[in-house]
Amino acid sequence: MGPLELLYSWQALIVAVTATGFTQLVKTILDVVWGHRDQYPTPTYSDAKARGEELRRRSLVVNRFVLPMVPILAGFIFAMVVPLYPEVLHTYVDEHVPAWWQKLLVYGSWGAACGQFADYGVSKVKAALGGSSPTPPRAPGGTVAPAAAPEPADPGPTER
Repeated sequence: MGPLELLYSWQALIVAVTATGFTQLVKTILDVVWGHRDQYPTPTYSDAKARGEELRRRSLVVNRFVLPMVPILAGFIFAMVVPLYPEVLHTYVDEHVPAWWQKLLVYGSWGAACGQFADYGVSKVKAALGGSSPTPPRAPGGTVAPAAAPEPADPGPTER
């Protein structure tokens, strides 16, 4: 079993799904909390989630640093806590890694790789299904395609 096959095992799939689910849970919690803390409080959770999502999308620190780290950290922690590893990885670690804390770091690193792979897969599936694209569309010449110009607003009836 090669290194790439460690990411295609059923154990890696479970870690990846867990990391993705935990990431969505963190996004939902952030959205609801930010929606209720807004200066215009909302009466329901769905309204708070919608408002919080709008606020979260404007935050560069959360979108560029915190949320991309969540699946990696979730995979790292999940792989260290839950003893669910491919047999090849378990055998290799038992034969070559002497200390218990080094074994935890190896398993955690495998979990972090699974989490990062899951995040990459989710972003590509979202882009394929028409969700938010991670990169802007490119014109055939390699330049960024210009955005469609907005249609002029209808001025309505004019008074004479």
